[in-house]
Amino acid sequence: MNINNGDYKKNNQLINRLSYIDDKKNLVSITLNEEKLLEYFFFSLQKRHIIRKDIKKESFYWEKNEWGEFLKFKTDTKEFESVQFEIELYGLKTFMKVEEQNYIEHIREILSRFSKRQINYIRNLENGTQERTIMPVKDFIVDKINGEKNYRVLVHLNIEFLYLSLFKDGQYTPLNINTVKNIRSKYSLRMYSEIEKALNLKYDKLPLRSLKSMNEFFGTNLSKQKMEQNIYRVKQEFLLNRMYSFKYEVYKNENKEWIFSITDIKKLTENDIILDYVDSYLDYRLLTPELKQQFQKNYISKLEEIEPDSKTLKSVNAQTKHLQRKQKEKF
Repeated sequence: MNINNGDYKKNNQLINRLSYIDDKKNLVSITLNEEKLLEYFFFSLQKRHIIRKDIKKESFYWEKNEWGEFLKFKTDTKEFESVQFEIELYGLKTFMKVEEQNYIEHIREILSRFSKRQINYIRNLENGTQERTIMPVKDFIVDKINGEKNYRVLVHLNIEFLYLSLFKDGQYTPLNINTVKNIRSKYSLRMYSEIEKALNLKYDKLPLRSLKSMNEFFGTNLSKQKMEQNIYRVKQEFLLNRMYSFKYEVYKNENKEWIFSITDIKKLTENDIILDYVDSYLDYRLLTPELKQQFQKNYISKLEEIEPDSKTLKSVNAQTKHLQRKQKEKF
């Protein structure tokens, strides 16, 4: 792959500099090593006006720690002297094969999100009006094409800031990495954006949407049943990551259209106890080791409190059914 700053300046479609055609399989293969990733992120940061044009690429450096691999940046300029950027790049160097046009659109969508939110966050940190918070990790789904079979693959493109940390008076104040939320599907990503927008406006519900409107919202063409399943999975994922809880209802209006209602949105805290998301939609095998540990600590332990010999149950689903039965008996 030939990437150089001259091509960057001439062409805004950065992905054209980050891919090549594999003629044998008629797919675009993207392989990014550390040097090219650094160059790509550096240019992206400059292009989105997150760092000044006079900041040099040499200000960036790589660091590995227990949480993954990070691209770090520090400068002594007055404007950014108290801010350190840490961008999670986990999974970005994974070999990917995606349809070229889909990937280009995908990168454009990601870069479109990589703008005012971060800029305002940094400025507000500097002037003291912004409390330090976690910038959520974003995972995206990309459509893949393999012969006549279409399927989806989860591609980690964590271009959003994982978190920002402050340097004040030479003291490094790390943010609590345990509260980072990991969104794992494009449905959750879209819902997350919509819910955050509603909560910022002091609303606890989303606008009513018909099935057609929901498909337009998600960029899909799903049946009522499939759409309902996806919303349910989004709910479980938000609960699993201790992000939000909400209620949803699907009903027919006077025009016999299916209407989707999402209400009672609540931002969860670490102290909220959640027992209702453990069900057949949650595949325990897909959880990260950290989430498995959290699951076992917070939820399976509660099962054991209800039934001392619950360890004999052979699966998470069996334990879930057991809990649900006990809960019904309780009430």
